[in-house]
Amino acid sequence: MTAITLPETRSAAAKAWVRHAAALGILLLATLAAFHDSVAAAVRVWWVSPTYSHCFLIIPIVLWLIWEKRPLLAAHSPSLAPKALLAIPLALLASFILWRRLMRKGKPRLAAV
Repeated sequence: MTAITLPETRSAAAKAWVRHAAALGILLLATLAAFHDSVAAAVRVWWVSPTYSHCFLIIPIVLWLIWEKRPLLAAHSPSLAPKALLAIPLALLASFILWRRLMRKGKPRLAAV
């Protein structure tokens, strides 16, 4: 028995990929905008330090890996995972507790060097 993929199914899957890619792009842009100072500092370090200059290769390599796996990805339809949203309040609570502890010590830093 062979499986037949209906054109409507392909169209629905394509629309789902477009919606999810757009949402991911918006979230990525929002994250970059929120942390633009940190991103700029990281890029400066990558540009100046030969030790970290390989970081410029990460995005092209990730894009190439996604391109190579596109037939496998096209076989799937992205969907929401509402249970994963439960992690957001927990992560916010954990970051708030960490921030409070750091502020209580007087110096907002993550580790003593």
